Amino acid sequence: MGDRPQHRLPATADNIERALQRIRDIGGSLRDLDDDSLAHLPVTFLTHWAAREVPHVYSRLPLHIQKLQSIQELLPCLEHYNKGRTHIDGPPPAKRNCYGCRRR
Repeated sequence: MGDRPQHRLPATADNIERALQRIRDIGGSLRDLDDDSLAHLPVTFLTHWAAREVPHVYSRLPLHIQKLQSIQELLPCLEHYNKGRTHIDGPPPAKRNCYGCRRR
């Protein structure tokens, strides 16, 4: 992230609408959005409608969004995954769905 320019357009309603329209145009995948479009997506959209894609674009999100607990909970839990060797295959659960993380 050090080489990326940090200039961003202000998060106005027009910029948010443009980012959401771009998602509709490209078929609904966050992976195909550019960094500026990702920066303008509302956090509620990311947590409710695009939660499964957040881990794939996490490194491209602005730092202030990466630090939010609601976004952190969408990342896979590698700390507790398969600790008891109960998972045979499949991806690790999101931190918000991980039994070990929820007990804390």
